[in-house]
This record gives sequence, structure tokens and C-alpha cells, in this order.
Amino acid sequence: MPDKEAAAAAKAKGNAALSAKNFEEAVAAYTEAIGHDPGDKVFYSNRSAAYASMGKWQEALDDGQKCVEVDPTFAKGYGRAGAGFFGLGKYQEAVDIYKKGLEIDSGNAMLQQGLASAQQKLEAASNPIAGLFSDPASLQRLATNPQTAGFLSQPDFMQKLQQIAQNPQMMQMHMTDPRIQTALGVMLGMPGAGPGGGAAGGAQAPDAAAQQEAPEVKSAAEEEREREKAAPPVELTEEEKARLEVVEKAEAVKAKGTAAFKEAGKLKKDPEAKAGKVKEALAFFTEASEIDDTNMLYLSNRAACMFELKQFDECIAECKKAVELGRQHRSDFKNIAKAFARIGNCQVEQGDLAAALESYDQSLMENHDDKVYQKKQKNQEEEESC
Repeated sequence: MPDKEAAAAAKAKGNAALSAKNFEEAVAAYTEAIGHDPGDKVFYSNRSAAYASMGKWQEALDDGQKCVEVDPTFAKGYGRAGAGFFGLGKYQEAVDIYKKGLEIDSGNAMLQQGLASAQQKLEAASNPIAGLFSDPASLQRLATNPQTAGFLSQPDFMQKLQQIAQNPQMMQMHMTDPRIQTALGVMLGMPGAGPGGGAAGGAQAPDAAAQQEAPEVKSAAEEEREREKAAPPVELTEEEKARLEVVEKAEAVKAKGTAAFKEAGKLKKDPEAKAGKVKEALAFFTEASEIDDTNMLYLSNRAACMFELKQFDECIAECKKAVELGRQHRSDFKNIAKAFARIGNCQVEQGDLAAALESYDQSLMENHDDKVYQKKQKNQEEEESC
């Protein structure tokens, strides 16, 4: 016979532990609850969330699948299983399970968002260029190569890398930048792109006597400059030129907004002056979003200003617009996750803890980062699932 009372008490301990980010304790409590009542799907769902927060994706998947086994009509169970597959990098399986969940509940926002994320990952995996520019190993190569290490501190270079990762069609546009040409060679491990400009391992630098005897030997930097000059220019289409002009103009305006927002952060002791600077930043970010209406980051920046001004309803609406725009233009998952996290922060400020939990859950599904999950929830009420 299930002991409902003991199971509920164990579940309450699990919820409290999870809200305090004591994930192992939460797992133990939910396991105890399952022992008292193995037929309750919510316990498996909660434990799956705890495992996901620990990065234990196989265990999260197992509990998600158990949810579905116990109750095939429990839509969230499909979402838990989908998150497990996603965390394991099994994107096709994630797509399949999310679709099954949507057959049960076609309007479930979590399942819809999970499906979109998994499909986007699948598409990125099938595109070698997008995968190359978004692969952490590629960035590591750039960081450890003397020719490209300095590029990583240049905001415009990093923005171009991100744009190519999100939209490989922009590669042709940015190949006019010699830095991108060099970076691509380094990421591909092409001869002459390694440290020292030589083959793997680099050529030995000639000593002074050798340089006198063989003055035709050039430095790695000189060779690189010659290669850049010799590289055939990439002719942009009129459409690409127009697009590049829009991006550069919007970024210039955004930079002004960023500067104003940073200035606001220095005025904590003067709330009125701080609010004035935040409003100034908001105006710049609004202008940038009007110049380039394809970049969700400008809307996210607007939302950040609204949060600082305590305009929480407006901030939530702006974040939702940012998410929609980001999905439409395949923005980075981390940017979408941050938008959901900011929605959760607003809902916490409004006292709507149940809604905040859902928003943090959505953020976790976009970018599996336990730092945004259960944020500011130390005093939350017990919820059905976490």
C-alpha cells in the first residue's frame, strides 16, 4: 500500500533541497518519496529535474521515461525525457520524444521550445561550417595560436564568429576580413596556419648567422601578411553589402547604449541619475533594434533596461519578443536562455513564484545551466514539479 503521507513529506524535503541547490539531497528525498509511492509520476519528474541540474543526463532521461511509462498522458514527462536526450547530445531522439509529447498536448510551450532547440541543434550539426565556428575546440585553437589569440579580445571579431555560427551564409560576407581568413585556416589546421606560420609544430626560427646567410627567410608575420594580400577578394552581392551596412550601423548605436548602461551602474548612490542613464541606454537600444530588426540582442538589451527601471510587465513582453525573434533567426541558445531567465527574474519580483519556476525551467532546457534554475527561490512555496 502506498504511504501517501510519508511520500508527501519526502517530496517536501526534496523541493526544499532543490530550491537550495542541494541536488544530491533532493535526489535522495525524491527517491524516498518514490519508495513510499512508486506510482506517482511527479516524484520521477522532480528527480529528473534534480539530475538535470547536476548534469547527470542519463539519470534525468531514465526518470523522464519513467514518467511517461507511469502516465503516458503526462506532457511534462516527455519534456523531462527530451531534456535528457538533449543533454546527452542525442538530438534526433529529443526531437522524436518532444513530438510525441506534443501529440498529447499540442499547446505545451515547454515541449514546443524543446523541439525547436533540438531541431536547431540537428541543423547545426549537419552544417560543418556552423559546427566549426561554434565548436569550443575551435575557439581553443584560436586562443592558443599566436596569430589569432589577440583576435579574441576584439569585440567585432567575436561578433563575426557568432554571426557565422548562427548563420553560415554570412561567412562569405565576413571573409573580406583577413582575421576571419586566418582564423578559418587555424580552425581547419591548415599548413602555415599553425604557431610560427609553419607546418605542425612550427618552423624553427633561424639564428642571426643564418639570417645573414639567407636574407630571403621571412618572419611568420611577414608571410602571413603576404598570404592575406594574395588571397583573392570575395565579391559581395549588393544584398550582402546592404546587410553589412545595416549590421555595422546598428552595432555602432548599440555601443552607445552599452556605454550609457555601464555608466548607470556607477551611479548606484544617485537613483535619479542612474534612472536617467538607463533611459538613455534604452533609447539607443531601441534605435539599434529599429535599424536591425533581426537581432534579438537589441531587444534583450531593451529588456535589461526595463528590468532596471522596474517595468516588469514591459520587460517580460520584450523578452518574449526577443525569444520569438531569436528562434526565427536562429540565435544562440544561450541568448534565448537568458531571455527566459530574465522573465523568471521579473516574475520573482512580482511574487509569481510558480510562473518563475516555469520560466527557469524553460531557460534550463535552452541552455542546461543550473545557475539560472531555481534562481532566487529560497523561500518559494512547494510546487508540483520543480
